Order: sequence, then C-alpha cells, then structure tokens
Amino acid sequence: SYEIGFSSDGIQWQSARSTRFDNAGLLSLGRIIFDGTLTGLQVDDIAVTPSKRNYIINGDIETLMANGKPATWWVGSSIVESTNPILGNVSMTVPSASNVSTFAQTIAGSAATALNNCELAMRFRLAATPTENTNNCRIKLRGPSSVDLLVLAVDASGLRAYDRVTNSFADVAWTDGKPPIQMLAGTAYHLRVTARNLGGSNRSYDIALSADGTNWKTGSASSFATTSLLGVAGVLFDGTTIPITVDDVSITP
Repeated sequence: SYEIGFSSDGIQWQSARSTRFDNAGLLSLGRIIFDGTLTGLQVDDIAVTPSKRNYIINGDIETLMANGKPATWWVGSSIVESTNPILGNVSMTVPSASNVSTFAQTIAGSAATALNNCELAMRFRLAATPTENTNNCRIKLRGPSSVDLLVLAVDASGLRAYDRVTNSFADVAWTDGKPPIQMLAGTAYHLRVTARNLGGSNRSYDIALSADGTNWKTGSASSFATTSLLGVAGVLFDGTTIPITVDDVSITP
C-alpha cells in the first residue's frame, strides 16, 4: 500500500491510502518519472527517502499469542475486537475503567533511547458520543519509567490536552479556530501527533484529525503532562469514561 498527501499551501493537507499499482509484480522502487501528458508539468524540490521505521511492534494487532491476546502489548483487561474491527481481522477495545483497563507498549527502556522527534499515527473509535468540555478516554505518549508525557482526551468537538502546570485539560488550538470534527460513536477516526524537540525547552507537537482519512483538520498544543523534558518511550490507551477501540498504531521517527 501507499499514502498520497496533497496540499496547495503546505499546511492544509488532503490525504488518502491506496493499494492500486500499475504492475502486478512485487517490485521495489527503481526510478521516478514525471510525464507532462496533455498539459505540461513543472516539478521541483524532489526527494525519495526510505520508509520510516515503526517502533511499535504488531501495531496492526493482527499477531495473536496462543492465549488469544495480541503479542508485544500490555493488554490488562482490554478486549480483542474481532466482530467489528477497524481494520483487518482484529482491533483492541479498552473498557471504561480509568487506570485499570489499559492497552500499552514500551518502545524504549531509557532516556538515552527515547525519541525526541517522532509521529504517532493510529485509528480509534468511541463506544459512545461524548459531550462538550468533558475528558473522555486517554491517548498517552509516555516517557521513560512510564511517565505520562503527552495526554489527549476526547470531547464532542475534538481533542483536549492535559497541562501539568494548570492541572487541567484544555482544547487543542485548531488552525481554523473552530471545532474540527464532531466526535460520534462508531466512527473510526484517523489521528496523527507529530512531536518535536521533546528533550528541549522549545518542545512542541502538532495534531491532525480526520473522520475519513482524506479531509484533515490540523492544530497544535503546548500542554504537556510533565514538566520534565523527556522523549517518547511508549504509548498507552485508557478507556476512562468511554470505551475506546484502537488499531493501526505506529510510532515513527
């Protein structure tokens, strides 16, 4: 498969995933060609780079152990969802039991191996429609020793970020200044969190959210769940007040 992203300004992007290829053979990329065909074409700033390593193992949750639980993940009392998965044959549902029923994976064992620059990408679905200005579910990027680094919650119009300084959640600042997407039960949302310079005083992250994988809303937040300057060492999902189903999880540099 491959993903295509298109933007007229470099800020607002349209994207889609495809499995269509011009050749049925399983071939590697050998060269790139631009063809003007009917209208002519101007190109510039061209780069071909290798695929980024995914630090999450079994991020599609398709590999199960003999006991039926997904390999490489901390499962707790989370539930394998095979009746209505988001993708493939299996997703994972985290029930609404705060800090008890979690789904997690560690990718780094120390501050030296934690990622200061990375992107979390995933799919998620809510079991119920949340109300406005409430903090439902938890999507967490964690530092070494399971320290919560970046914590996102869900309400009726998007995502809220926890701030350790104010000890409260606040709405993500979306670029258009409006609630981005109505969060509804049963919709499998796409989420990307791009974190930069987490080990420095100017650390930041951007958020992209989509209901269809094509039309994206972007925003940013400066709220962190810890004042310590830590890189990403893992991810954790917590159902809290509304069960959350997750799938297709990746963390790339």
